[in-house]
Amino acid sequence: MRVLMVSAHGNDASSGGVERGLTLLAERLTARGDEVEFLQAFPPRVPVGEWKRSVLHPTDWRDARSRRLKNHIDDVVARPSQKLEEALAAHRPDIVHSHNLPGITTGVWEVCRRLGLPIVHTLHDYHLLCPRVSLTRRDGEPCRPSPFLCGFRVRRLARWAPVVTHVTGVSRYLIDAHAHLFPEAKLHVIRHPMASAAPGEFAPPAPVPKVLGCIGSLDRTKGVDLLLAAAPRLAALGFTLRLAGDGRLRDEVARAAAHRPNVEWDGPVVGDRKARFFEACDMGVIPSVWAEPGGPTYTVV
Repeated sequence: MRVLMVSAHGNDASSGGVERGLTLLAERLTARGDEVEFLQAFPPRVPVGEWKRSVLHPTDWRDARSRRLKNHIDDVVARPSQKLEEALAAHRPDIVHSHNLPGITTGVWEVCRRLGLPIVHTLHDYHLLCPRVSLTRRDGEPCRPSPFLCGFRVRRLARWAPVVTHVTGVSRYLIDAHAHLFPEAKLHVIRHPMASAAPGEFAPPAPVPKVLGCIGSLDRTKGVDLLLAAAPRLAALGFTLRLAGDGRLRDEVARAAAHRPNVEWDGPVVGDRKARFFEACDMGVIPSVWAEPGGPTYTVV
């Protein structure tokens, strides 16, 4: 079977847990004898594997404010464009597996219908319900979506949903939150794939823990600002706070690492650097404040 994975960042190792999961899925499908290819919205910073991939846009929304704005506009328009149709047709898939769709839009589902392609969609977050994908405000506080503005966006995104035949989610909570958008689809809970982030032996943690590690997106939804605020208290308790990852709070994390002796920032880590990060930590913390959609989250995995 030729499977086309459609997702904003494909399996870009620099992006996050979802992309890590797509790599694991692609590896296992390939080992089973299937052919896997990727159609993604943005250029990969750290592409993984030798799977064929095509990219829709020349710039990443994280690097270009204009691209971020276009993503939001495209969500509302959700147009099954000729560009999307040509991209899908070029891959000649037997089945399309869609994931996070910023920069692609749900118009891809209508394109699949026109091409006669079956679709499986996997839910990883709240993108279909919330333009910030997190159901939180900018400060990380819970947000109640506007029935007019947010509701209009949801209706536009969901108008192609009836053609999706199967919907999977990484938790029952996530499936239940979106079930009303997919009245015709079969719904399945499929947990995150489990695999060691870095195979091999690790040195054991210190008998008396000293290094507290946090890895993932540097964002208020992830509670990173609260963790930085706790740094002085952690110092008084004898802890070093070590962070890895990238995101909107990178400047705040960089400043804390420059001015607080007990805060370290490794930046984005992959491969052997990720293994060394884990080995350097005695305990882990996931201080998220949003409703984490995965059970367990990729960070826990």
